[in-house]
Amino acid sequence: MTDHRRAGAPEHTIVVGVDGSELSRQAVLWAADEAELRHATLDVVHGGSGDLPHLGTPRSTDVPPTTAGAVVDEAIRLATSRRPDIVVRGETSDRPAARALIDTSEGTDLLVVGARGKGGFSGLLLGSVSHRCIQYARCPVVVVRPTAPDDDVAAADRTIIVGIDGSAGSDLALRWAMGEAARRSASVEAVYAWQYPPVGGFVMGPPEGYRGLARRIVTAAATDAERWEPGVPFEVDARIGPTVPTLLEVGRHAELLVVGSRGHTSFSDILVGSVAQQCAHHGVCPVVIVRPSTAPPAPVEPA
Repeated sequence: MTDHRRAGAPEHTIVVGVDGSELSRQAVLWAADEAELRHATLDVVHGGSGDLPHLGTPRSTDVPPTTAGAVVDEAIRLATSRRPDIVVRGETSDRPAARALIDTSEGTDLLVVGARGKGGFSGLLLGSVSHRCIQYARCPVVVVRPTAPDDDVAAADRTIIVGIDGSAGSDLALRWAMGEAARRSASVEAVYAWQYPPVGGFVMGPPEGYRGLARRIVTAAATDAERWEPGVPFEVDARIGPTVPTLLEVGRHAELLVVGSRGHTSFSDILVGSVAQQCAHHGVCPVVIVRPSTAPPAPVEPA
């Protein structure tokens, strides 16, 4: 590891995965901004080729060390030119990129990845490395999307959108969003999206009715937000509509879209719920998947 740490370096750490692609450069810029906000060290990590076993992608020839080193050095220059006062370190690994990033996420504040790297087909919305990271990382994961020409104007309202559903996962997401908004001097809008069951469908709902449940979730979120960050402007709304399209539409011009890794609708053996996956795949702004600090171990690659 090439250590660019200066005396008195901060204890907080942000990890960003790089592969030399344009989206990984955008991820580096986003991570550098966040490192300055958090007074955190930025670790730039380049992993080898291949993938975790049994997950659908065969191994390929590793990137030569000289090329990997050049990618990391370029990313360090990019980060330090963006934010000269942050502490930046670089690391190259011969482990598959997903494995290197997941291992590094232990004890990390954030793991930042581009939505797609050099290995993805042009039509893919989310690359395999990004997908593995949101499945197995042991910290919140930020998926950085391509920058649109009007992004700076659209994000001028500095609003963070967070999806809620009353689950423990959405509570974690709301708390993370409130803390992030305090750092960014941003506001938070929490959204609970719900639907009536289809006519003739089998109904197994709360006895107080769906609207009553929505009111309870909205009230609890407002109470929690006021307790956690009373100085952050906060709004909460219950909207009738499918969860993912509603969050994506509300979050179209947001600074961040934040979701929990798993909500009420996921089975216990699902690593990341469908809402989190779909938001990561289709979000326009950066999408944050707030994962618990204890996560299932990723598969171990064969020797």
